[in-house]
Amino acid sequence: VETDAVAHLIRAKKLIPDEVLNQARQMLPRLKLDLDPDSVDGHPTFEIQWIYEGKYTHAKLEGVFRDTIETKLVPMIRNSPLMPKTSDLVLCQALLRVYED
Repeated sequence: VETDAVAHLIRAKKLIPDEVLNQARQMLPRLKLDLDPDSVDGHPTFEIQWIYEGKYTHAKLEGVFRDTIETKLVPMIRNSPLMPKTSDLVLCQALLRVYED
């Protein structure tokens, strides 16, 4: 069965406030990051999942990001032309990933 696949892009400048990013950066040394090989380059992923199946799974990262998720990210997507007005959108999965500069 063929379907018409369409990709959409929403550009959100400064969605996550600097103070939230700084709080997350301060936590990095204490986080137990997954080191599984990346599917593209085989290098360690340096990531941690903190929302799974719509539930927060890491209390400290929830404390850092929850307000931004609930007051900025989800409403931005809900109010976009991509979503039906009757949608009950929830964030199903989220991860924090560290990249080298």
